[in-house]
Amino acid sequence: MKNKDIVTEIGIGIYLKEDYPKILAMSVDKNKMNPTWEEWKVKKEILKLTLSRKGIHTIDILVKPDELAKYCKQNQLSVEGASRAQYVQHLVSNL
Repeated sequence: MKNKDIVTEIGIGIYLKEDYPKILAMSVDKNKMNPTWEEWKVKKEILKLTLSRKGIHTIDILVKPDELAKYCKQNQLSVEGASRAQYVQHLVSNL
């Protein structure tokens, strides 16, 4: 198989509008996050478009606040960008 034939996929964490304030509140890096769900959604769409243009297929993975908190607690992680990304990849690996 040639490199051009390899399909690259990545999970992208997505949040429901009603869950975003809870995700924001539980995150230790909230100052690095978008202050509103609307701003986050715009940046997520830009990221997905950028990745698509590079040939990377994205999979939307719904992040639920309580499940994220449970995952982080079980793995002794603080809720921050790296642990949110790790959680999303954990969910992708279980698809």
